[in-house]
Amino acid sequence: MYFYFLTTESIFFCPAGISRPFTRAFASFSLSLRHYRVRPQIGRRTKENSVYRRLFITFVKTGMFTIGGGYAMIPLIEREVVNRGWLNKQDFIDLFAVTQSLPGIFAVNISIFVGFKLKRVKGSIVCALGTILPSFFIILAIALFFNRFQDNVWVMKVFNGIR
Repeated sequence: MYFYFLTTESIFFCPAGISRPFTRAFASFSLSLRHYRVRPQIGRRTKENSVYRRLFITFVKTGMFTIGGGYAMIPLIEREVVNRGWLNKQDFIDLFAVTQSLPGIFAVNISIFVGFKLKRVKGSIVCALGTILPSFFIILAIALFFNRFQDNVWVMKVFNGIR
């Protein structure tokens, strides 16, 4: 059996076996916590969220607007990262040297290192997704519509030109 305890600001739900003085103490304690505004900041813009948003958008631009692979991305990544003050020029050159020796796409490796330097693991995940997702969605769109247009003469010429 349960009973409700009504205060001026809220209703508390307590088991019936707990005495009423304990319930009043619990209610006054939780009301004192309200004074300090101990509430989750769900859905509100915070400085933390804006940093992740800026990281993601920066690397989405890099992944979306650079065609030609990793070496074409380097000047754009350098300009975005160095001008924003996330890395200085010498750190970027060192980072580029390290990422060339690692396996994988070095544009993704650079984005992972930049994200890790700024916001640790969450930042590296955000930056990696920002670099990878534009290419993924472009290839997905091409794959969805390719069956309809693969016999078109112009599509065949474009793919022969790309080869």
